[in-house]
Amino acid sequence: MAAKRFTVAVAGSAIVENALAGLSFEFPENNVNVVVAATQLAANDVDLEVQFGSELVMERSAISTEAGVGRGPVIPDNVVLSTPSIAGRRLSIRLFNNAVGAATVTILIETTPL
Repeated sequence: MAAKRFTVAVAGSAIVENALAGLSFEFPENNVNVVVAATQLAANDVDLEVQFGSELVMERSAISTEAGVGRGPVIPDNVVLSTPSIAGRRLSIRLFNNAVGAATVTILIETTPL
Protein backbone atom coordinates (compact mmCIF):
# COMPACT_ATOMS: atom_id res chain seq x y z
CA MET A 1 0.00 0.00 0.00
CA ALA A 2 1.16 3.52 -0.80
CA ALA A 3 -0.35 6.63 0.75
CA LYS A 4 0.11 10.38 0.71
CA ARG A 5 -1.58 13.17 2.65
CA PHE A 6 -1.21 16.66 1.20
CA THR A 7 -2.80 20.10 1.31
CA VAL A 8 -4.01 22.12 -1.67
CA ALA A 9 -4.79 25.85 -1.61
CA VAL A 10 -7.70 26.78 -3.89
CA ALA A 11 -8.18 30.46 -4.70
CA GLY A 12 -11.66 31.95 -4.49
CA SER A 13 -13.95 30.94 -7.36
CA ALA A 14 -11.08 28.89 -8.87
CA ILE A 15 -10.60 25.35 -10.14
CA VAL A 16 -7.57 23.13 -9.51
CA GLU A 17 -7.51 20.93 -12.60
CA ASN A 18 -5.52 18.04 -11.06
CA ALA A 19 -4.39 17.99 -7.44
CA LEU A 20 -2.32 14.86 -8.25
CA ALA A 21 -0.30 16.51 -11.06
CA GLY A 22 3.38 15.59 -10.74
CA LEU A 23 2.85 13.00 -7.98
CA SER A 24 3.64 9.31 -8.43
CA PHE A 25 -0.06 8.58 -7.79
CA GLU A 26 -1.06 10.33 -11.03
CA PHE A 27 -0.11 7.31 -13.19
CA PRO A 28 -0.26 4.01 -11.21
CA GLU A 29 2.11 1.35 -12.55
CA ASN A 30 -0.12 -1.55 -11.45
CA ASN A 31 -3.82 -2.28 -11.17
CA VAL A 32 -4.76 -0.72 -7.84
CA ASN A 33 -7.65 0.01 -5.55
CA VAL A 34 -7.77 3.77 -5.02
CA VAL A 35 -9.11 5.34 -1.83
CA VAL A 36 -9.57 9.11 -1.74
CA ALA A 37 -10.46 10.97 1.45
CA ALA A 38 -10.75 14.75 1.69
CA THR A 39 -11.66 17.56 4.08
CA GLN A 40 -11.64 21.34 3.97
CA LEU A 41 -10.56 23.60 6.83
CA ALA A 42 -13.71 25.72 6.87
CA ALA A 43 -17.10 25.50 5.24
CA ASN A 44 -15.79 27.09 2.05
CA ASP A 45 -18.08 25.22 -0.32
CA VAL A 46 -15.39 23.23 -2.16
CA ASP A 47 -16.44 20.38 -4.46
CA LEU A 48 -14.29 17.47 -5.63
CA GLU A 49 -14.44 15.38 -8.81
CA VAL A 50 -12.41 12.25 -9.63
CA GLN A 51 -11.54 10.95 -13.08
CA PHE A 52 -9.57 7.84 -14.16
CA GLY A 53 -8.37 8.31 -17.73
CA SER A 54 -11.41 9.55 -19.67
CA GLU A 55 -13.87 7.97 -17.21
CA LEU A 56 -15.53 10.22 -14.65
CA VAL A 57 -15.77 7.97 -11.57
CA MET A 58 -17.09 10.56 -9.12
CA GLU A 59 -19.13 13.54 -10.20
CA ARG A 60 -18.70 16.87 -8.51
CA SER A 61 -19.48 16.32 -4.82
CA ALA A 62 -19.15 18.34 -1.63
CA ILE A 63 -16.21 17.84 0.74
CA SER A 64 -16.83 17.65 4.50
CA THR A 65 -15.39 20.21 6.91
CA GLU A 66 -12.39 19.09 8.98
CA ALA A 67 -13.29 18.09 12.54
CA GLY A 68 -10.20 19.72 14.07
CA VAL A 69 -7.49 21.99 12.70
CA GLY A 70 -4.58 19.92 11.42
CA ARG A 71 -6.50 16.66 11.69
CA GLY A 72 -7.02 16.18 7.96
CA PRO A 73 -9.13 13.43 6.45
CA VAL A 74 -9.69 10.28 8.47
CA ILE A 75 -10.44 6.86 6.99
CA PRO A 76 -13.26 5.76 6.91
CA ASP A 77 -15.03 8.96 8.07
CA ASN A 78 -13.95 11.23 5.19
CA VAL A 79 -13.64 8.72 2.34
CA VAL A 80 -15.24 10.10 -0.81
CA LEU A 81 -14.22 7.28 -3.16
CA SER A 82 -12.91 3.71 -3.03
CA THR A 83 -12.69 1.95 -6.40
CA PRO A 84 -10.27 -0.04 -8.60
CA SER A 85 -8.24 1.49 -11.42
CA ILE A 86 -6.26 -0.04 -14.29
CA ALA A 87 -2.48 0.45 -14.52
CA GLY A 88 -1.38 3.45 -16.54
CA ARG A 89 -4.70 5.33 -16.42
CA ARG A 90 -4.23 8.93 -15.35
CA LEU A 91 -5.83 9.65 -11.98
CA SER A 92 -7.18 13.17 -11.69
CA ILE A 93 -8.68 14.94 -8.67
CA ARG A 94 -10.30 18.23 -9.66
CA LEU A 95 -11.24 20.80 -6.99
CA PHE A 96 -13.88 23.53 -7.44
CA ASN A 97 -14.05 26.46 -5.01
CA ASN A 98 -17.59 27.86 -5.21
CA ALA A 99 -16.88 30.61 -2.65
CA VAL A 100 -15.28 34.03 -3.10
CA GLY A 101 -12.62 33.40 -0.43
CA ALA A 102 -9.64 31.04 -0.67
CA ALA A 103 -9.98 27.50 0.66
CA THR A 104 -7.60 24.86 1.98
CA VAL A 105 -8.31 21.21 1.16
CA THR A 106 -6.45 18.24 2.63
CA ILE A 107 -6.45 15.07 0.55
CA LEU A 108 -5.42 11.57 1.56
CA ILE A 109 -4.89 9.10 -1.29
CA GLU A 110 -4.12 5.42 -0.78
CA THR A 111 -3.43 2.84 -3.45
CA THR A 112 -3.37 -0.90 -2.81
CA PRO A 113 -2.23 -3.36 -5.54
CA LEU A 114 -4.95 -5.71 -6.77
